[in-house]
Amino acid sequence: MHRFLFLFPALVLAPAVAIASEEHHGDVSAPIFEAFGIVLIAALLGRFIANKLKLSTVLGELVIGILLGTVLVMMDRPVIHVVRHLELIQHVVATVEEEGKTLAEATSQALSDPALPDADRAALSDLMGSGHAASRINLARSIQLFSTIGISLLLFMVGLEGSIQDLFKVGVRALAVAVVGVVATLGLGILSLKFFLANADPRLAFFGAATVGSTSAGITARVLKDLGKLETSEAKVTMGAAVFDDIIGLILLAVLANVMVSGGEGNSSVVMILVKIAAFLAGVLLFGLVALPRIIPYLERLDLKSARLLLPFILMLTLCYLADLMGLAMIIGAYFAGLMITDEMFKSEMKEKMTITSLVSPLEGVFVPVFFVLMGMQVDITLFTDVNVILTGVILSAAAIGGKLLAGIFLPSSFSKLAVGWGMVPRGEVVLIFANIGKSMGIIDAKFYTATVIVILATVLLSPIALMKAYRNIQSTQA
Repeated sequence: MHRFLFLFPALVLAPAVAIASEEHHGDVSAPIFEAFGIVLIAALLGRFIANKLKLSTVLGELVIGILLGTVLVMMDRPVIHVVRHLELIQHVVATVEEEGKTLAEATSQALSDPALPDADRAALSDLMGSGHAASRINLARSIQLFSTIGISLLLFMVGLEGSIQDLFKVGVRALAVAVVGVVATLGLGILSLKFFLANADPRLAFFGAATVGSTSAGITARVLKDLGKLETSEAKVTMGAAVFDDIIGLILLAVLANVMVSGGEGNSSVVMILVKIAAFLAGVLLFGLVALPRIIPYLERLDLKSARLLLPFILMLTLCYLADLMGLAMIIGAYFAGLMITDEMFKSEMKEKMTITSLVSPLEGVFVPVFFVLMGMQVDITLFTDVNVILTGVILSAAAIGGKLLAGIFLPSSFSKLAVGWGMVPRGEVVLIFANIGKSMGIIDAKFYTATVIVILATVLLSPIALMKAYRNIQSTQA
């Protein structure tokens, strides 16, 4: 490996120098192609190093993303601020379009948030006032789109490894794992935060604990896939529990927002969310079991050559949209799309290796790394200098990990409870969504937000290593 080390600085620095150049006079899509290629080069390098060190490729992609983001900040590339604050910038654009305010007024309003660090406020102010704002926003949105496609494809592929029948088989156990994990994490988190942050806003303990309560189904899926363990009983329970975990997290968010903002007066909103979730799940299961097997043979006739790739991809996109429409995470729709569709539904003869999995897999290989590199790029390591932030992050991480390790406590002895528990440990995009909502409600400040990033890093770095060890122990026990 030492023969390649001299390439490391150049490969990290080159993307930072090239990405989002100040001027471009050709095709408007060219900078997007450039950035997409750069992210893939970074992912390839991260995966290479991780493989050499015999670590999960997720770790390699995340760490290379952190390095790339840090270099971009050091070189003062505006695009990194767009990537890290895309939601805020999209809010500015929406304010201009919907309320008719000028760009300057909408920007001033958005940047008045006291939770926004001064350095980010200054950088975003300069960016939104420059002549290149539109092109940079377009670039960041496009890369974010590639990232979303990637994580959706990953969950779709995980769904393909099972079926709706498999979900029914592990449903009760998976739901129990999810509930125990969330309750245990909430309990440990609330107690820890109330003890260590006694003088803070009383709402912070509850909302802060809830913020780190949800497992990242995408990260868990990727680690289990890298380990080749998706077919195991532990993995099936873990993935089912991760989906239920997201649903519980959504309900919890609705309840907390209702109680903390409206004082509990808007209970109808919580009921509506529960009704939407029930309707989505019932509709998906009914459609997957009854209607889809009858529809696919007819749709397949439209293009016998490409139907086995196009129809599953269309189904995934449709269910992602419907999940979002119902207020659920899109990846839940992608996961259920994978559970619903099977090769047996297609009537045309299947050539060797022309399964749905083999056809979709190359797309997954292209788009999934973008998600993990972008997650790494959003980590601002300069915010880790505050001792209180580090302490809060460590406390939250301990609660987040400890709570999920208890998740499999009621599983039968034939299951590896540690394998299931560590599979529930990774945190990711759901934590950031919770934290952003907490910031908008005035409950979470910039320091606590940084502490939640520490939780993501700690859980994502530790869980692949622990999972590899847990599954090795399963193999040695069965041998």
